[in-house]
Amino acid sequence: MKKALTIDELYHQVKDYDTVVTADASLADALNRRLDRPVIGNFADTPKRLAAEEDYETKREIFLKLANHTDLSWKQASYGLNKTLEAWKHTGRKEGVLEYEDNDIFYKTVEFLEDCDTSFHRIEGFSLQGKVAVINFYQFNELDKKILPKEYDKISMLTDKTTEFSNFNIFESGLDIIKSLIENIERVGPENSAVVVRPDSKYQNLLESYLRSEEIDFTFQKGVSESENLRAFLNLLETGESDSRIRIRDARPVAEALGINLKGEKSYLDSKEGLDDFKEFLNVVQFLKFREVLERFEEFSGRKHSEIELILEELELLEKEVSEHNINRVKYFLRNYDISVEEQSRGVLLADPEQATVVDRPVVFYIGMSSDWNSKSPENDWIKRDKWEESRIKDFQLLIQNGVKQVYMVEDRKMEEEIKPSFHFDEIIGENISSFTQLPHEFKASKNSKNPQKFDKKSIEKTEINHLSQSGLNSLAQSPRLFYMSQLISEADDEKLKKGLLFHDFAELYFNNPEIEEKLDKVKEIFIEEMREVSDDISLNQLETELDHGLKNLIKFIEGKGFSGNGYKTGSEENIFAEA
Repeated sequence: MKKALTIDELYHQVKDYDTVVTADASLADALNRRLDRPVIGNFADTPKRLAAEEDYETKREIFLKLANHTDLSWKQASYGLNKTLEAWKHTGRKEGVLEYEDNDIFYKTVEFLEDCDTSFHRIEGFSLQGKVAVINFYQFNELDKKILPKEYDKISMLTDKTTEFSNFNIFESGLDIIKSLIENIERVGPENSAVVVRPDSKYQNLLESYLRSEEIDFTFQKGVSESENLRAFLNLLETGESDSRIRIRDARPVAEALGINLKGEKSYLDSKEGLDDFKEFLNVVQFLKFREVLERFEEFSGRKHSEIELILEELELLEKEVSEHNINRVKYFLRNYDISVEEQSRGVLLADPEQATVVDRPVVFYIGMSSDWNSKSPENDWIKRDKWEESRIKDFQLLIQNGVKQVYMVEDRKMEEEIKPSFHFDEIIGENISSFTQLPHEFKASKNSKNPQKFDKKSIEKTEINHLSQSGLNSLAQSPRLFYMSQLISEADDEKLKKGLLFHDFAELYFNNPEIEEKLDKVKEIFIEEMREVSDDISLNQLETELDHGLKNLIKFIEGKGFSGNGYKTGSEENIFAEA
């Protein structure tokens, strides 16, 4: 792959310029940290930060104005705004979206933006002066380019020289990776370490848990949607707004947030003695305004929840009555326009490979690096696919060369199947890389395997199994431990899991006994009866419609695949529909 300049090497190339412009905010910050002379303002910055320092309207604010002052629905306003701004970035024109979308939503959005003051407007009205260096010009979109002067120097962090990949350290499990990672972080120091990891991967949660348990600081940014208090408040609204009887398990998250201990699982809240104030509160939620619910929520919890009040105020809901429609508005807003309420910038730097290119730490650990790191192909017509793919390959090469020391930590197998590395390796090397063992690698044995813990063996009663269900056989083939654990788990009380198990039972029975199709009414009767203990009346009514489509779709799928069985045999688990 092409060798990348280090940040120190780059700084020495650009230190004599008046202004350095980059599309990467992390790179700009890294260069500013190395500045050894006084300057007015920032030496290095992004087009957005140069042109729009403060007091411009945010995307969240524009969305609310667009939704509340036009006849567009919330979803239409969000869809129209997001697409219009994306097209503006890549075409350099506010009206750019209209070249690709002939829809009234976009005409109204473009017209509405005329009188707004966004960072996009600021960039269009800004122009740089003096001696300017532009780093990694390929990362600039058409809007970014508008701030550039007529003359400037382009500098690429990728050189014409080539370099080899560092060794890929292959571990037996994700847990082994995290344990080794923690040891290395403690050795080199949190402030000297960065971890590049997908935030939605199994590694991220495990890593954060270990860092907290070892009291190691790490960087993070939390949105208000992650607030446990807000989640409890939304649970309270949804539980109280429902017309059905409230089950204890549905009320428990709210009760726990308010310091109330609720025991029991399948019984209903109104059948439980005591807790009269709490039960009365839940019963009247649907008749109150949001402000009134919040005030009573604060009384129960014993503390002020200003962040919730600010959200409701911004959405103009404080004086509105609680309703399913208004609750959904709050959830939609938080899902699409989250607000940062807490962040920490010290300790181990955690970076997302989808977002980061430059990571300014001496030692950078790369975790996973599998197909989970693949970039999603853009769907919008205004983005040129070939240019986008070329940019992603360059970004990936920059990303995996950060730091003085790069440490690649991966797994090569899962459930006895090979884990495919990110396809960016295919593009860089020019051939199909199906396993990390095709790259320079070193196997890392689990420390537990060197000194296995010994247990005393005890004689236990054995039960011979003559038959296995298809799923049971699959579990045993994939992992004997997985099969063993599945036998230890009792029947789930969770509604969705229970429903899934019942659909699975029907599919299994139909596969081996197609004539069960003649008894679908009996199947549905059994299905609903089984679901009764974990579902309320409203859910059961909805389930009847769902069953009509679900069972027929399963039959159609199995028939379409040409599957056929040899008659149903009872295995270690009885199929609930066998009695139909």
